[in-house]
Amino acid sequence: MGELTIGQMARLNGVSEKTLRFYQELGLLAPSRVDAHTGYRYYRLDQCLVIDMIQRLQQLGFTLREIADIAASENVEALAAALDERRAAYDEQRRDIERRMDLIDALSNNCRLFLSHPVLFRPMFVQRPPLSVLALPSEAYGAESEVVHDDVSVQNWGLATRFLKKALADRGWPDALFRDVGIVIPETDGEYDKANCMLAVVAEDVPEDARPFVRRYPEGPCVMMYYSQRFYLDDQSPIALSPNEDPDMVLVRMLGEYAEAAGTSLKGDYICETLIDSLSSLFETGEELYRVSIPVEDRGGISW
Repeated sequence: MGELTIGQMARLNGVSEKTLRFYQELGLLAPSRVDAHTGYRYYRLDQCLVIDMIQRLQQLGFTLREIADIAASENVEALAAALDERRAAYDEQRRDIERRMDLIDALSNNCRLFLSHPVLFRPMFVQRPPLSVLALPSEAYGAESEVVHDDVSVQNWGLATRFLKKALADRGWPDALFRDVGIVIPETDGEYDKANCMLAVVAEDVPEDARPFVRRYPEGPCVMMYYSQRFYLDDQSPIALSPNEDPDMVLVRMLGEYAEAAGTSLKGDYICETLIDSLSSLFETGEELYRVSIPVEDRGGISW
């Protein structure tokens, strides 16, 4: 086949004549010849390869102007660098999608757990799977410690989570990390001090600059219990709280007493996971569900 008219070139490549003219305007694909008298554009068959490459790069998300800049460099290294940048961007998008899929799975599983009506305030021994927790002390998200620890009211808890949400956004961390905020109370020489508690979210994949705040817990035996805050504030609750008593410290004591009665002892951080919380506002039901757990010494003889 000899020269191709612009119409033939367009039909062979599944593009419009207007697109070919725009390619020329951007410096991407000039006709092999323009008739001096008629102004008609003519192309060679091998120029179809240029269109193939343009379309391939468009499939990778490059704009025509970005492709034109790469072509203008006449440098294969520029193309390789652009492709490396695009791959890195897609890698981050893939990680973000995976985080969101994890969020979907977690929320769906928690909804099913809630609908199964687990028994509340009944400690049990379980083999807890590996757990990765992003735990931030108050200074890491700009909240004054007394806002978080000295008053356990729902109002101040809500304020603390707002500080955390803003801190995650300010650091440029994925918004999918802000979910089901709970707490970690580190264990130090067998003691637990609420003043050292950290706001925490369960998170497997975090940005590199968030990794110093990640606490990884291996698989192992723990004492675990489900509870509802609304339930223990109710007059019919099996737990009686004095005005100055901290609910989390009461739960630590309950888990410790259960472990001791079974001939073992606590040996790790107290973790409170929020399983269902925002649903109580979404559906105005007031329902919520939390899970607390602490690793224990595996001395054998524990009934699982």
